[in-house]
Amino acid sequence: MSLENFIPIDAILETPEVFRPLLQSRNQVGQGTVHILRHAGNGFRPDNDGMHNGELNKWSLRFRGLNYHNQIRSPDGSPIGHHNINEDVALRREIDSTLTHLATENKAYVITPFVDEDSAALATSYNASLVGTENILAVEAGAFGKGNREPAIQKVLATGVEVVSQPSLLEKLPWRQIREVFGIIPRIDTSSETYEQKYETEMNTVPNGSKGETMFSGILTFFVRDKIARINQVMGYEYNPKHLIPDDAWIIFHDTDITNVEEYGATEYLAIPMLNPSFGQHERSIQIARHGAGRNNDTMMETASKISDPDNIDNLKIQMLGRTLESLSWHLSGERALRWSEIKNMVWCNGMGIETLLNMVMAGRDITVGTRGVAQVANPNPKIEIAISDPKREKGMIYSLARWMFKVAKFCDLRNKLPNEFDENDIYDYNTELGGKSFTITVPDEYSDSGLHDQMVDVEKRNEYLFPSLNTLYEMGFIDLALFVDEKQMALV
Repeated sequence: MSLENFIPIDAILETPEVFRPLLQSRNQVGQGTVHILRHAGNGFRPDNDGMHNGELNKWSLRFRGLNYHNQIRSPDGSPIGHHNINEDVALRREIDSTLTHLATENKAYVITPFVDEDSAALATSYNASLVGTENILAVEAGAFGKGNREPAIQKVLATGVEVVSQPSLLEKLPWRQIREVFGIIPRIDTSSETYEQKYETEMNTVPNGSKGETMFSGILTFFVRDKIARINQVMGYEYNPKHLIPDDAWIIFHDTDITNVEEYGATEYLAIPMLNPSFGQHERSIQIARHGAGRNNDTMMETASKISDPDNIDNLKIQMLGRTLESLSWHLSGERALRWSEIKNMVWCNGMGIETLLNMVMAGRDITVGTRGVAQVANPNPKIEIAISDPKREKGMIYSLARWMFKVAKFCDLRNKLPNEFDENDIYDYNTELGGKSFTITVPDEYSDSGLHDQMVDVEKRNEYLFPSLNTLYEMGFIDLALFVDEKQMALV
C-alpha cells in the first residue's frame, strides 16, 4: 500500500512556516477585518456587527488539514474513509514491524498509568507484544498491598512488565523546596485552628493529585535512568543500554481502562505516522483523533474558540493558541505519543488536566517553532472502557477542564507568553494566583432510568498546580540521582 495514502500532500510540502508569516504581518487580529454579510430576504445586512479576518480564517482552514493521518482520500483530496488495521492484515504487520524496529533502537517506549485497573494487564500485554517488556513502564499510584486493588497489579507483574510505585518515586523529591520556589502553596482554610500544622505538613509532602502525577512518575523514572546510564557510560561503568533514551524517541502513553485493546489498537494507530521515513522533520506529538466513550468534546472545542476570540483574548499569539487547539479532534485523548526531547522540557501538572496541558504546550510549540508538530491519527474502531463514568463526575470533569484551559489562556494573555514559554517566575506566579484554588461548577445530574427530570447539581473542583520541567528540576538540583541508584527501591519486585 502506498504510504502517500497516509500523508496529506500539503502536510509534506507545506508544513514548514505556516504560522510565522501571519505572526510577522499582524500586530493584532483586528487588522484587515471585513464585515460579515448574510442574505436577509430583501438584501444583505451586517451580522450583528460581526467582524471577519479573512487572512486568519484562510490560514486556519489550511492549517487544519496538516498532519492528519490514516484517511482514505478521493482523487480530489476529500476524505472518504479510514484505513482499518483490523481489516488490513498487511498494514498491521507493517506497523508492528515498525514498532519492533523502533523499540530495538530505543526509540519507542510505553507508559501505562493506573495499573490497579482490572483491565490493566490487557494494556501491558498488548504493548509488550509490540515493543517488548523492557520498553514498558507501568505505574501504580499507591494501591499496592491495598486489598481488592492488588490482584490487578499482580496480573500486570505476571506479564513481565516492570511496575514502579508512584509514592516511593515522588517522595525522593524535596517537595518543601520545590513548593517554595514554584509557589505550590497549600490551599487551607486560614480560620482553622490547625491551619499552621496542616500547612507545614502539606508543604513537606507531594501535592494532592491524580493522573498528572502518575504520568509524571513514569517520565521521572525514564529521566533518572537515562541520566544515570549516560554517566555510567562515560565513566566506563556497567549500565543498562535500554535506559539510554535518544531525544527523538517516542514516549507513548496508553490508558489501562480499555477492555478491547487489540481491536482498538491505539499504539499501532499512533505508529502510522512513523511508517514514512520522510516524516519526522517537524512532528513533535501524535494523538488519536476520535471521540472515546463518555468523552464529550464539545465543551473543549467551544473553549478553544473562546480563546481565539479577540473579545476574550487581546494577544494575537494567544488567539492563535486557540486556533491551534481548535484543530484537535479529541482534546482528552489518553492515547498519545510525544518526543522525549519535548517531554523532559515541558511544564507538567498534577491532576486530570494533564492532557489539556499537553495540548496547550504542543499548540504553543507549533506557534513558537512555526511548523505543525501535532499529528492526528483517525481510529475507526470504538474504544470500550471498563466502566461507564457517572454522568455527574464525567461532566464535572470535562466542564472543569474546559474552564481551567480558559484560565490558563487568560494567564498567558496577561503574561504575553505561551505555556511552552513559561519560566520559573511564570510557574510561581501561576501557582500562587491560581494553582490549587477550588471553584464550583454546575452540571446536569442525569436520571436516565428513573424517569425524573434532569437536575442541576454543584460540583467542586480545583485548578491544577503546575510543575516545572524535568530538566528544570534537575538543573536546579531538585533531582538527586543518588537517591535513585538502587532501582529495586523504585520497583515492586
